[in-house]
Amino acid sequence: MQAYAELRSLPVFSALSSEDLALVLDHGTWLTPGPGERLIAQGEAGDSFFAVGSGQFDVVRDGSRIAAIGPGEHFGEIALLTDQPRNATVIAHTPARVFELDREGFSRVVAHTFRRGTIDRTPNRNMEH
Repeated sequence: MQAYAELRSLPVFSALSSEDLALVLDHGTWLTPGPGERLIAQGEAGDSFFAVGSGQFDVVRDGSRIAAIGPGEHFGEIALLTDQPRNATVIAHTPARVFELDREGFSRVVAHTFRRGTIDRTPNRNMEH
């Protein structure tokens, strides 16, 4: 039950049914990157989606920091939705805890909410990663 509650506390997963949360848990894992650890790299194929539980991340495009991502936010969806290479690099700025969801879990559970526009995007991150 704690695993479900922890996922449900993340805005991107908050409205999912218990069945969908179970599927998310089956297709993902919690990571604890340290400062400087890269989670995704610009130009690489997108194979997972990330939801931030704690910590801060820098979004870097073409060598310049363009945004910051923090608790409750997410990244990695654009490459999965468009089947295009990652358009930015995301690096942990602080110690962090982030849930990584694989492509299959994202496609089966989360992608439709992005396509319907029911996931709120922050203005400075629109169409990033």
